Amino acid sequence: MEISYTYNFFNTLIFSGIIYGLVYVSILLKGIKKDSIFLYLLGTILCLTLSNLQYWLIDVGIEVVPDIFYIQFELLILPFFYLFVQRYLQIHPVKGRLIVFIPFVLGMLYQFYINLWNVSNDWAKKYNLLAEILTILFNVFVIAHCILIISKYQRNSSRKGLKVSTNWLKYSIYIGIALCFFWILSTYLFYQEKEAIGSWVFYPLWIGISVLIFFIGQKGLVEFSIYKERSAIKKKKKGIESKSDSNKHVQTTDTNNSKSHLKYLEILRRLEDEQLYLNPNLSLKMVAECGKISPAYLSQLFSRYSKENFNETINKLRVKEAKRMLMDSEYNKYSISAIALESGFNSRSNFYASFKKQNQISPAEFKKSL
Repeated sequence: MEISYTYNFFNTLIFSGIIYGLVYVSILLKGIKKDSIFLYLLGTILCLTLSNLQYWLIDVGIEVVPDIFYIQFELLILPFFYLFVQRYLQIHPVKGRLIVFIPFVLGMLYQFYINLWNVSNDWAKKYNLLAEILTILFNVFVIAHCILIISKYQRNSSRKGLKVSTNWLKYSIYIGIALCFFWILSTYLFYQEKEAIGSWVFYPLWIGISVLIFFIGQKGLVEFSIYKERSAIKKKKKGIESKSDSNKHVQTTDTNNSKSHLKYLEILRRLEDEQLYLNPNLSLKMVAECGKISPAYLSQLFSRYSKENFNETINKLRVKEAKRMLMDSEYNKYSISAIALESGFNSRSNFYASFKKQNQISPAEFKKSL
């Protein structure tokens, strides 16, 4: 009997996402030998990829794995992503963190039970629907918890250590929320009219997973590279203090030793000596608290004694730090993005805008001119 396979534009698109996923996994495997921090990201991408692969094989008509050995990778995606978020944000994991894998274990036990005991189709259909609903609720709970963790991390401006980018994590979660919507809709339609609808109802979900594979894989590799570079830069800079150069901020209109002028110089000294400007979330209020004065009074000091306002002064110190590293041959192997983030800027775009404003050339042009 001749076996016919079903190929169309949509499952070809899904297959391209599977290939992307396998390529990203192979690249991450090499990096993990040096740094295990992205082990959970690899698990996330691998489970997304293998989940789509299983469904793609079924949709095309290739029966490779018996139902009893079907692995519910969809129950592993968010647990791995959740653990990655904790590790990536340097959050000390809570005890019993492996509890997030319980739904996967229960799902596999249920699957073995259904297949080994030949449970009737009507009974199985009801409990499969219940299992789908519980799985969706579990994923929504994990997504919500990830959002809380990221929001708390972003609000914690006084956190010490390597401050990492979180925007791409939020975008990944937004895509995940959209996929949950498609999952709910597809499941509802499929169980309402299974015979009439067919598997095409899941195409938006599977294509969305392919998009998520590409996005997480692409951003993960970029952020992984920047993270390693920033870690290396931080180690190299450890113990090195920037030389104070406060006088350039002081206008010649007031050179007396008044209390206000001395307080201004003290603030500048602390900004540079303690490298407060390296904190990407540094604010006027935080610096005022360090100097035990009000934010309004600190703003007045900058207006009176400096040619720049507070934000311009902070960005000037950050650009100065970036230029120091760009001119140092020991930092040649690091990307401009990593140097920008380690100089205190919270984004590459802000760094480029501030650098060009102060130097009339871009950081790349400045580096070429050396």
